[in-house]
Amino acid sequence: MRPTVKSLLVAMNPALLLLMTMGCGSVDETGYTGDTASETSVDTQETGDTELQPVWENERVETSSTLNDLYAAVDGLYTVGTNGAMWLYRYDSEWSSIAVDVGGADLNGIWGMSGSKDTQFVAVGKEGMVVSYSSGLLDIQDLGTANFESVDGPTPDNLVAVGWGGAYHWDGSEWDYERLPNDEQLNDVWATANLTFAVGEDGAIVSRSAGIWTPMGSPTYEDLYGISGTTETDIWAVGKDGLIIHYDGAQWTEAAKPTAQTLWAVWAADNDRVFAVGSNGTALLYDGTDWLNLYTGVDNNLYAVGGLSETDCWAVGNRGIVLHYVE
Repeated sequence: MRPTVKSLLVAMNPALLLLMTMGCGSVDETGYTGDTASETSVDTQETGDTELQPVWENERVETSSTLNDLYAAVDGLYTVGTNGAMWLYRYDSEWSSIAVDVGGADLNGIWGMSGSKDTQFVAVGKEGMVVSYSSGLLDIQDLGTANFESVDGPTPDNLVAVGWGGAYHWDGSEWDYERLPNDEQLNDVWATANLTFAVGEDGAIVSRSAGIWTPMGSPTYEDLYGISGTTETDIWAVGKDGLIIHYDGAQWTEAAKPTAQTLWAVWAADNDRVFAVGSNGTALLYDGTDWLNLYTGVDNNLYAVGGLSETDCWAVGNRGIVLHYVE
């Protein structure tokens, strides 16, 4: 069970500034090791005498919290994490803490979008916690269910939150429980305008159409932690021990493993531009043919990945790590 990544382009609403406490705030040093991606060349066992420089810039938050998910806006990066942590990074400024009183509950997933007049987001987490922001107002609900791991949807009034206690659908007015075919324990969800796909424990894969959940044939019994796609016929999922599977609209098939590290999240920016991140600083890029290693220079677990474009990508993880990849 783990936190996860969705990413939509959003624009900052000035009203949201009322919710923020500017600056980095205090730092809980417990568990913090201070590891960062150095710009200095280093030697590794994998490369022998070859000197490498990290291809990711380190934009770490000064916190010991684990950052579980993110979405990238046009003018800032939102990320959520343990103990109710919620942060905003304005690209031309610094990190700001967004004050959200959820009683210290972990926030595991976040979804967001913006229109011409309003920025909206929904974050979900421990024991059915839901934090919604719209039109300058913050709303907190506790649905009292098992932990939510992820949330996604095509519009603000058509969202699905999933976890280990089933799935819930938001229709713009209330959250309705939806029973899954085999009581699957789900870790991540990804949606298009018409279909929703989710993955979870023991290789579980389910899809939702017109409010009905249906199991899909899975090529694995290993745990799946992340899912993302470009279309309903081009979807990727990742999981335990480097597992990567792909859906072509007809069936799911397992791809060759480029790493033995567990992969926690995946983001499909384009059909030939897919990012995946995982344990011990693992970051991968699919170029349409092969999975390539993107050296991070850190050993933090990376739990979420997303971005603004196929050449502008972010990843977050434990001990406040935030990495930025730009070509």
